[in-house]
Amino acid sequence: MPRHSIRQTGVVLLPTTVDVQVVEISVIGLLMLANEPYGIESHGCLRMTLSGVPFNVEVQVRRVTSTGSGYEIAASFVAIGPEQREEIERFVGQ
Repeated sequence: MPRHSIRQTGVVLLPTTVDVQVVEISVIGLLMLANEPYGIESHGCLRMTLSGVPFNVEVQVRRVTSTGSGYEIAASFVAIGPEQREEIERFVGQ
């Protein structure tokens, strides 16, 4: 699945609430920038808006890389419904 570059803020609810910047998104997952690292396999809930529409989905951390000024966190969607998939497709198609 191709990823599409975006610059969107969001919140991930892991053990604590974390503000993130979503850098890339596809129908299988996303890449985020954060100030704190999180453990591989950690689960959380991503809350953000796509084109003004609330978008909430469960994510699982797959990779964490230090950037020197923060962390890149790659996460996959745990379960994504047809409506959420369509919203991502509509968003990246703009």
